[in-house]
Amino acid sequence: MNFGESLTIQSYRHPDKIAIEDDNQKITYRELNARANCLVHGFIELGLEKGDILCHLQGNTVEHFELLFAAAKAGMVRMPLNPRGEKSEFIKLVNAFEPQAFLYEQDFSGVIREISPFIKCPRFIFVGKNPPSDSVAYEELVTQYPNGEPDIGVEEGDPFLIQPTSGTTGFPKAALISQGGLIRRAIIRAMDLNNHSRGVYLGVTALANTASIFYASSQLYLGGTVILRNRFDPARTVDTIREKQVTHVSMVPVMWERILQLPGLKKHDLRSLEIAISYGAPLHQSTKEKFIRNLSPNLFETFGITETGPISNLYPRDQLRKTNCVGQPTMHTRIKIVDEDGRELPPKREGEIVVRTPYLFMGYFRNPEATAEVLRDGWYYTGDVGMLDEEHYLYILGRKKDMIISGGYNIYAEELERILAAHPKIHESAVIGVPDEEWGESVKALVVLKAGSEATQEEIIEFCKARLASYQKPRTVEFVPSLPRSGPGKIAKTTLREKYWAGLERKVN
Repeated sequence: MNFGESLTIQSYRHPDKIAIEDDNQKITYRELNARANCLVHGFIELGLEKGDILCHLQGNTVEHFELLFAAAKAGMVRMPLNPRGEKSEFIKLVNAFEPQAFLYEQDFSGVIREISPFIKCPRFIFVGKNPPSDSVAYEELVTQYPNGEPDIGVEEGDPFLIQPTSGTTGFPKAALISQGGLIRRAIIRAMDLNNHSRGVYLGVTALANTASIFYASSQLYLGGTVILRNRFDPARTVDTIREKQVTHVSMVPVMWERILQLPGLKKHDLRSLEIAISYGAPLHQSTKEKFIRNLSPNLFETFGITETGPISNLYPRDQLRKTNCVGQPTMHTRIKIVDEDGRELPPKREGEIVVRTPYLFMGYFRNPEATAEVLRDGWYYTGDVGMLDEEHYLYILGRKKDMIISGGYNIYAEELERILAAHPKIHESAVIGVPDEEWGESVKALVVLKAGSEATQEEIIEFCKARLASYQKPRTVEFVPSLPRSGPGKIAKTTLREKYWAGLERKVN
């Protein structure tokens, strides 16, 4: 069985039910399945085959899911790009993974015009009105070909999703997830979070993010309805929950913070909300208390990563009982804490979090060295530092890997440090994450200038902004005379972080 067959089944069960509604249109399960099938046959006509990589740049739209299900049925490998990404990042990823087709929506036409001369891709597919002459019209593919079920041998073990996870130097890391991996993640999410066919899920985080696609897919897997919004607005989100009788919604902490700042929140009737999920970064305890008091008692906090899928859930009953905690393991997931030699540690001992699940990724695409670093004897070594208590609740205390999570986005310090190294006035730099009330963590650059040079914070930030996606740039820059070292030449980031994280129980936020 492949992931796309779940849509076929629901088109039999709920043919006339609305499957997805976005900002501009609605589509039933029957229509969604028919258009996805047409798209598969259109892909075949274009010369695309099972195993080909399909890159796409899309927002939160019906077409995003048409592509998802079509790629599943065709046995193609979906490679989404982050709509907030930087053009240079797109060029690097496309040229590294060499997709056989690049699908993009009209809103991104300007970006594609700029990068197309610099990327290697034989076909472009345009979603929107008045397609350019060098691109195939998407609407023709979903209307002018047969809508019968394709006969392509696609199985659970076939690769399905390439998800870029870092843009650091060298060959980019991208997690490869199988058809069965997505099926099992959708099922586990549905079971753990009480999804059902009557459910209405609201998706406001970008579908290019793996968690977003998993949450929405788990609702569609059971025949529920998905509401998509292309832009997050706190007041509109609350109105949508009330007007559409939303039962399930997932957002990152900064979004929940902004909703909780709305005046008169208690006046809104949000009784339909059965499951309110916070993910991507820890939710402050004070925010949880305000959430439960003013918004809904049905708060779930989840922890997971692209490579493993969902790892743990903190249920409503534990939100105020287990502080600074990310919950117990999801179904069929094993968690243990190990020391530097891989030996399992007892409860209340700090060490690296390692995970084993039946929906683990297949490895990093074309990167066996990176895969071998994190996969050992069927266990995934997360690079996160944590501990388990006597009840097997998980606490995240810090990170071994040099990564910052700000507003739900992963930011790799190495990439930003490489940009800073190119600044003509900078001798050396170190990038760290510091606590931020709004974003969880924010990016701080500690900079040592070359002798005789002068620079301002604004100058350094603008230099980075011109070369990176906006969310990756430092929010603050501090000029220092030198950077501490640990060992032969290595910058002691633990020492640098201590000043900003002093007094806090954990070194992530």
